[in-house]
Amino acid sequence: MNTARPAIEEQVQTVNVSEKYSFALELIQYEIQRLWTIFGIFLLAETVLLGAVFQVLGNGPKGLVFAGALVGLLLVIPWWATFENTRFFYLLRLQQAKEFEPTVGSFLMEGQALADGKEVRGIRIARFFRFMRPQRSGWFLMILFAVSFFVIALLKGLEIVRDAPSCQPQSSPVSLAA
Repeated sequence: MNTARPAIEEQVQTVNVSEKYSFALELIQYEIQRLWTIFGIFLLAETVLLGAVFQVLGNGPKGLVFAGALVGLLLVIPWWATFENTRFFYLLRLQQAKEFEPTVGSFLMEGQALADGKEVRGIRIARFFRFMRPQRSGWFLMILFAVSFFVIALLKGLEIVRDAPSCQPQSSPVSLAA
C-alpha cells in the first residue's frame, strides 16, 4: 500500500484551499474598491449639484433652483440602489472567503468579532463607532443629501406657487347702467 498518496492529496487540497482563499480575498478587495468608487462618483455628483443649487439659491431663477433640487433628490435613488447592490456582492465574497478560514487562518473571523464589539488582540471598537459602520454612514450621508434637496425643493416650490399669478378671474365692478 502506498501511504504517501493521502499525504500528497492533503497537500494538494491545502494548496487549492489557500489559492481559493487568496482569490476570495482578491474578490473582496475588488468589491470594496467598486463599492467606494461608485459611492464616490455619486457623492461628487451630489456635492457639485448641491453647490450649484446653493449658488443660485438667493437670486437665481426659482424654477432652476427647484429643478436642481428635484434632480438632486431623484439622484439619491440610484445612489442608494447601487450602494446596496454592490454591498451585497461584497457580503457574498466575504462569506465565500470565510468558508476557507478554518484551514488558512482567522483573519476575517477576528475582524467580525472586533466589529461585533469583542476584544481582539487587545483592540476593541467603541460602541458608537461600531454603530456607525460604513453601511450606516453611507445611508446617513445619502439621507442628509436627500433631506437637503427635499427642503430646498419644497421651499422653492412653495415660493413659486405663492408668486404665481392667480388663476381666478379678477372681479371688476359691473355697471348696471346701460
